[in-house]
Amino acid sequence: MNFMEGVQTLGLDAINKMSSENKGIWRSSGACEEPFFHSSHPRRSVAEDKAAIKIQAWWRGTLVRRTLLHAALCAWIIQAWWRVAHTQLLERRRRTVLQLYTRQEWAAVKLQAVVRMWRVRRRYLRARAAACLIQMRWRNCLTRGLMRGRYQVMAGGLALDMKVLIA
Repeated sequence: MNFMEGVQTLGLDAINKMSSENKGIWRSSGACEEPFFHSSHPRRSVAEDKAAIKIQAWWRGTLVRRTLLHAALCAWIIQAWWRVAHTQLLERRRRTVLQLYTRQEWAAVKLQAVVRMWRVRRRYLRARAAACLIQMRWRNCLTRGLMRGRYQVMAGGLALDMKVLIA
């Protein structure tokens, strides 16, 4: 005998016991109490009782299954909502992390560009200072005498080839 049959048997036994204890509706008439059966409700047979019990059990099972189906559908709806909400949350986090990464990369590139520009400008200023010095010395030499030569500015320094003729 499985669990459900035991429960059904226990239920039938309890109902039969209750019906044998209460043979009718008790009516209080003062000193003594006697069972009183309504004449409009004739006593049902055992077969009718068993059929009614089966119908009631079927109906209770139907109600339980309907309730369980409703609960399962509600759980399914909640799970579907959570999947969408969780996906949106993960997408928002991914986008935030990507924006942070992009901002950091942009800052690094900007810093590298500033350092490169500073180094190039420093080299340019050194070359310009050297050119100004050469021009100043050249002009001084022209006023004192004749000077011939050529020069070339390179990244590593200045290449001079000069001949000075004093008159």
